[in-house]
Amino acid sequence: MEENDEYLLIVPKSIERRIVDIDQSVTSYTIYCLLRHLDPDRRGFITRTRLNKASYIVNNELKEKHGIDPRLPWFWYKHGPMLGITNAQLEEMDLVTIEETKTGVRLFYGKEPDHIALPKNIQDTIIRVIRSIMYISTDDMVDRAYKDRPFLNQFRNFEKMITNYSKEHIMILDFSSAFKESVMNLERLYPEGDLEDTFRTFLRFNGIMRIVSKTKPDFVKNMPDKVINMRELESINASYIYFNQMTSQWVLHEQEELQRKIKEYNKQLSVVEETVFSKVYQKAKEKDQLSNKLKEISLEIGKGG
Repeated sequence: MEENDEYLLIVPKSIERRIVDIDQSVTSYTIYCLLRHLDPDRRGFITRTRLNKASYIVNNELKEKHGIDPRLPWFWYKHGPMLGITNAQLEEMDLVTIEETKTGVRLFYGKEPDHIALPKNIQDTIIRVIRSIMYISTDDMVDRAYKDRPFLNQFRNFEKMITNYSKEHIMILDFSSAFKESVMNLERLYPEGDLEDTFRTFLRFNGIMRIVSKTKPDFVKNMPDKVINMRELESINASYIYFNQMTSQWVLHEQEELQRKIKEYNKQLSVVEETVFSKVYQKAKEKDQLSNKLKEISLEIGKGG
């Protein structure tokens, strides 16, 4: 379970209050209902992760199946869709109380919004949709959200595979086959039309992975940080491509952050390329030397015959 998104946004204080335009009627009512009906007995079932994923699922289902736009702000990030309202903002709106428990931060419903200007049938539909997912596990919510983004889902699984392999003993033959297939799938699923700002960097990254997968799969044990950092770049790019109700100031901040990180990451890739290519060339050189040695032995045998 990915619980690392208990924070929400890493943005300068100067634009923190301008990251999202909050609709004080339908948006606040839907968030209240999420908190109220996903944990009606206040048993501490709602983590920030659960609220993030449930908001995304409910927002999309209400729009696509019922023609209701709850205007829930969300954006895609490394651990999937994130609700674009900070915990502090939720507290200021009296929608939530937050408690630190033995198992982490838990969110509980607060005060019901005043003057709800929504027809009764709209309110009932919002509650019904929320209740339809109340028994879905948080892990299943994460998987359900990722089905909308096949490439990002593939990269999530790829990162898990590489980080696990770098820590645990796995038979190299088993890993090698899975590694090659995963690298090919990353390339096949890449949404170039959407994530074009990271495409060139991805091509460098993927080129290294293809060479490593074919020549020295075990070398990837030295590269989990490069995989993690590349996924972070794709996540930042995705954050301002796949979003709802976020402000232009926030989008600009994410774009600037991405360009800064791309420059840093390309420097890391240059070092990796030098290492990987030198090993490939060394292997090719050793192969040529062996071939020449075999030819010499063959000629000696021929002379002796």
